[in-house]
Amino acid sequence: NVGIAEIGQFEFLSIAEIHNTLAYVNGRVLAEGKLNVRAYDKVDGSSELSGTTVAAVKGGVNSVTQTVSNSAKISIGKNADIEAIDNVKLDAQAHIWLVGTTDTKNIGILGEFSATNLNITWTRRQNISIGDGARLASRYGNLSILCGEDSDSDSTEYSDNISAKAEMDGGGIISGGNGPKAYVTIDSATTVNVGGKAEITALFGSLSIKTTDSASASASAKRWMGTFAGSNKSDAQITAKSISNINLGLTQDDITLSDGETLQDYQSYINGKRTEIVSDIRQKLQADAHSETVSAGSKTTAISKINSMDNEQIINLNNVFVGGIDMLVIEAMTSHMENKSSAYACIKGATGKAIAKSETRINNNDNDDAAVAQINVTSLAH
Repeated sequence: NVGIAEIGQFEFLSIAEIHNTLAYVNGRVLAEGKLNVRAYDKVDGSSELSGTTVAAVKGGVNSVTQTVSNSAKISIGKNADIEAIDNVKLDAQAHIWLVGTTDTKNIGILGEFSATNLNITWTRRQNISIGDGARLASRYGNLSILCGEDSDSDSTEYSDNISAKAEMDGGGIISGGNGPKAYVTIDSATTVNVGGKAEITALFGSLSIKTTDSASASASAKRWMGTFAGSNKSDAQITAKSISNINLGLTQDDITLSDGETLQDYQSYINGKRTEIVSDIRQKLQADAHSETVSAGSKTTAISKINSMDNEQIINLNNVFVGGIDMLVIEAMTSHMENKSSAYACIKGATGKAIAKSETRINNNDNDDAAVAQINVTSLAH
């Protein structure tokens, strides 16, 4: 509670700038049974700001800010030699569970009330790298290289979640037009890179190389205002970028030939009885804005936006042989995308102007075509 004559400004910051997990194998490993290499990273965070009678005369900004950056990476070193009689599995996953809440009431006795801002930013990197000249082999079992969430393509469950919720009500006599803002920003990249002269085989089992970049988030901004006069605006926005890329073998520009060498000498070899190479993106995003006003002559606005425009899925077959004795599948897909935005603006029992605008934008390039998934087979690939 802050006195009537004071400016109220409260800010909660929760920052995890670097939270990384790395698993690596160098040298030679021989397993008589199974071999698992796993990098798993998870950050849980929760921030809440609640109060009453904040910034009675003229306010600053009451805000909750969460910034998290985490990664999970597996590195198989140059010329490493890894073999198991049974299954071989590389598994890299980085996850978060973030909740941010602002809930302030009776704001703005006279003049402008404090705005309520909620900002959550998440940056994630998931990567598996197979170095030049490395060998991975399952003699009689399966070999899996899984980067990102390991889930069925038809699943709607997510291991990650971001929830941003900003709510206000307006008491007093006259209230200004600032209102709650709930913003979520996601920058996620999931990649597998295989270098030159690498060998990956499961000749008697299944061989899987898969990247899955998944994200789930919600942003909600809501305000009810019952003052004698004033305006009202709620704003909820989610901006998300997902990258799910697989690069197999070196490009021609990456190779410097010595005397007597050919490009074939640098070719990587990937082969299994049943081979599957998949790039996948999964998103579930929801933005909701709600503004309700009783004031006469007010302008009541609700804006919700989802911007998921820069997603990228590329499978590059460079200087590599890729085979499947019984089956070979190479696929780039978005197995689940459920992105929704809604806006509600209402003036009850009085005159004024109500504006509700919702916008959901997904995967459009400059030509307004959904062009995200690509499989590039170069002249060096076999």
